[in-house]
Amino acid sequence: MALHLVPKVPKPARSKRQEVLDGLAELIPATILKCPRCGSLELIETRIGVQSHDGKTSGGTKALICLHCMIKGERILVR
Repeated sequence: MALHLVPKVPKPARSKRQEVLDGLAELIPATILKCPRCGSLELIETRIGVQSHDGKTSGGTKALICLHCMIKGERILVR
């Protein structure tokens, strides 16, 4: 069996959104939370395990997830 080298393929073109986010990376302070996967700054606060007593909610664990990844069907915890 002979081995063949796979020719190099150029990297895929970066999206306009990613180019804009890379340009803004210097302007965004390190304390601002952003998605580790897509770099979005839009987050949703969710609560898991909430109980209802007499029409009032209580308890639950809070989690921040990325809005853009959630729209794509992925649940990416930011914090």
